[in-house]
Amino acid sequence: GMLNASLESFTNIALSECRESLKTSFDLTGNLNMGVGVNKGPGKAAVFTSQGFRQRVWTDLEKAFSEEIYSQCKQVKFLDSTLDNISIMVLNHSTAQKFWTELLKCIEEEIRNASPAIQQMLEEDYPQLLKCYSDMTKKLTFNAYSLNRAIFEKCENAYLSNSLNRILEPTQAMFNKENTAPTHDEIDSLIRTITNELSVTLVEDYLNEKVSKNVVKGIKMYAVKTEQQLASGPEAAQVIAGAPNAGQQFNVQLANAMYYFHAQIQRIIVNMKDTLPISVVSLITDSLSALDNLASAIIEPLTDSIKTAIETILITIHAESDLAKYQVPGNRPTIPCSFYMRELIEFITRTYNIYLSSFDNKE
Repeated sequence: GMLNASLESFTNIALSECRESLKTSFDLTGNLNMGVGVNKGPGKAAVFTSQGFRQRVWTDLEKAFSEEIYSQCKQVKFLDSTLDNISIMVLNHSTAQKFWTELLKCIEEEIRNASPAIQQMLEEDYPQLLKCYSDMTKKLTFNAYSLNRAIFEKCENAYLSNSLNRILEPTQAMFNKENTAPTHDEIDSLIRTITNELSVTLVEDYLNEKVSKNVVKGIKMYAVKTEQQLASGPEAAQVIAGAPNAGQQFNVQLANAMYYFHAQIQRIIVNMKDTLPISVVSLITDSLSALDNLASAIIEPLTDSIKTAIETILITIHAESDLAKYQVPGNRPTIPCSFYMRELIEFITRTYNIYLSSFDNKE
């Protein structure tokens, strides 16, 4: 009985130290003189914008996990191992496991009870919070101290929601101007956002995969928005007017912008292939098929019309006169070409130059 009471007292003190460490990290009073901006509007949470504020909180929080909480966990781990080694049978002996369970509850409670400003910061910088916790868990190397990411569920959900918005909003904005295809600058800006979203979540494969699904949603939205603006029907398919119409010209612009976007996404994969999980590479690569399919859908009406016209020209071979009359003396360096062959060659050359050569994707 006394041993159990002593163990409980020891772990309670350790938990108290951990809780105090978190409270200190989340304490706002030390920031009152750090140029913290507060929105005092009615019904609005205080928003702390000072970079010094964020830096101070993260410095304290990283120290809390890597030193203070880690130290308490290590002491409990040592106690637990010692009891095992000397074969002392304690009623319901699982000191480290019980301590870890209570510690996770403590972390969850302190985050939930933190000020709105702190909670907002933890949600915005969630990968950093997860890294503090996971690094400590890895360093402890103890089975009883297993990673339980559920304690950060609220922060993670908020982060993933914000991450999705950071990808979808600029994607949507590219298509807000009527009859204007996305520019390279707009696409480059989105690519930088996607690269950053993937980079900052490399702290954990699971989180990185979640964010990659947001990237996939962004790619699919790009395809949908492009498809919604495409000219279609006979207007998009004609190849006999001598010049592409406005709808066809805009289709080319959309196709070329999409081809550039596709190439930049592939560049991300190539540049990050050594750091991204295989599952993430597969998810993003597979999603590019939506762009490939749409590219085919843009050009197929043109190629179908060209094929139909070629078939019509080929039918004229049956009306071709005797080729003998085209024979010329042997000293002539050129061989005359039949009318239908001349027409066919001219048509193919003309339609390619007018309707197909403007597409950047030559594959």
